[in-house]
Formats: sequence, structure tokens, C-alpha cells
Amino acid sequence: MQLPRISLQVENDSAYCIRKAKRSDSLSTLEAAASALQRLQPSLDVQPVLQLLQALVDTRLARMPTNVRQRYQLD
Repeated sequence: MQLPRISLQVENDSAYCIRKAKRSDSLSTLEAAASALQRLQPSLDVQPVLQLLQALVDTRLARMPTNVRQRYQLD
């Protein structure tokens, strides 16, 4: 059984760096939803959602042991 699907053109790298995606153009579910909503309604401001995701990532990274956190930090 094949279900319908939609593919989004990824313009920026995912901010959700704490997961291991199999593809470099993968987005988190939250990022994909924000992107889809913005494409459906271009005037919609999705920045609050993306800022929330960044806060989640920052909090999770801060709570990880240093040796684990280093695996996920890109800078």
C-alpha cells in the first residue's frame, strides 16, 4: 500500500542537530510542518516555532554530559 506524500525543497540545514538523520536534507517534524505551513500561507510567521525548536535543542545540549554534547555541536 502506497500512501500519498509530499516532498519539500529544503532551503536551510536542519536546526535539530541532536538527532542522527540518514539524509543531509532531513528536517525535524516541527521544521517540516513550519515549512509546509509557510508555503501554504506565505504571510505566516513561523519564526516563533523555529525559535522554540532552537530553545529545545539548546536545553537538551546543556543537559548532556560534555563528551556526549561534543558529538552534536557543530561549532
